[in-house]
Amino acid sequence: MAAPMVESFRQFVKAHRGHPVLSAYVGGGLADVSEQRSWLVPLRQALRRARAAAEATEAAGPAANGASASAFAACERALLGALPGAHAIHDVGGWCALLAAGPDGAVARFTAALATPVPTQVHWGEGAVVLPFLLATADAPVLVLQLERDQARLVRVAGDQASELAREEVTMALGAAAHMGDTPRQGFHTGTRGEALTDLAQRRLLEARQRLLTAILAQAEAALPPDGVLLIGGAEEVGRHARGLLPAPVAARTAWSPGLREPLADGTLVRTAQLAAAGVRDAMHRGWVERLREEASPRGHAALGVTPVRQALALGAVERLLLSHRLAQRDATTAEALAREATLQAAAVVVVRQGAADHLEAVAGGAAARLRFPVAVAVAAAAAAQSPTPEAPARTLAGEPA
Repeated sequence: MAAPMVESFRQFVKAHRGHPVLSAYVGGGLADVSEQRSWLVPLRQALRRARAAAEATEAAGPAANGASASAFAACERALLGALPGAHAIHDVGGWCALLAAGPDGAVARFTAALATPVPTQVHWGEGAVVLPFLLATADAPVLVLQLERDQARLVRVAGDQASELAREEVTMALGAAAHMGDTPRQGFHTGTRGEALTDLAQRRLLEARQRLLTAILAQAEAALPPDGVLLIGGAEEVGRHARGLLPAPVAARTAWSPGLREPLADGTLVRTAQLAAAGVRDAMHRGWVERLREEASPRGHAALGVTPVRQALALGAVERLLLSHRLAQRDATTAEALAREATLQAAAVVVVRQGAADHLEAVAGGAAARLRFPVAVAVAAAAAAQSPTPEAPARTLAGEPA
């Protein structure tokens, strides 16, 4: 999840850790005309509630970390000034804004359009609220490679939008066959070569097709996000051959999807791609969780369960955090705390759904983490120091591939 937008988000969250931040998420994708006219109403209502809470907190005593009503007002003004128009909200799934007021009154902000719908919500308090952003960006864009024998098309699917990234077609110059042997005598002509010329044409056609495949696969590899999915459709024999040419890490996130053959309307392509990609992600995430379950050992590189994950985060040991979307629904406060700390540590945060979420719930209560280094003994010691009765060492996994 190292896309530029996500990295900018992470840098903002880290820079304003411990400072008062106004976190606003606005729902988009407004197809209904009445919604397009009233989309600001839920936001203004949420701002009103947050403003009242900020004023009440300040009235009760000095605001902590500069979270004053005046700081909130400065962030609110900046938020309303940065809002996109109704037409822009209509075209995206949602919109995110994080705003932090400095001691001099200047407001730093991060804004981003989100491809996945989010519910409208506003939060005011210490640090940014990250979970809605991570949920909305959990599914990296999908790349669709439509391959035929003599042409190829690469499409990026993000949210409900499809955009063509590249198109390649076979090009070749056949010409006459070269004279074989010594310099031809005067009056020599190519004549009717029949089988020889056909062989030459076939060979050059195969070479041109291979050039096409090499070029489009290189573009697909370059455009594929680190956690993205590549779907291949079109002529099956070409697609199977193409998948075999991909590096192993990319091939592991690649699937053959027969429903993605041209021509397809963009809406059909998006729906088909999203459904196929969800299956690929679910299988991949289930594999991660299953390896955690099967290979757990006392001194390894993973923690299973909310408490061991929290302790590993306290030690700065988490490389990748897995959260079940069911945990986010059941206990948003815990999920937010884990996700925020992992974001601050530049750890990857993966929200799993479908069967992988069920498996993660059963194995680890909805939270697990791959660790940068083994911390089983340290985690046990930390738990013993904080609890009157010693806890068992955190379950760990050794040797899981990144």
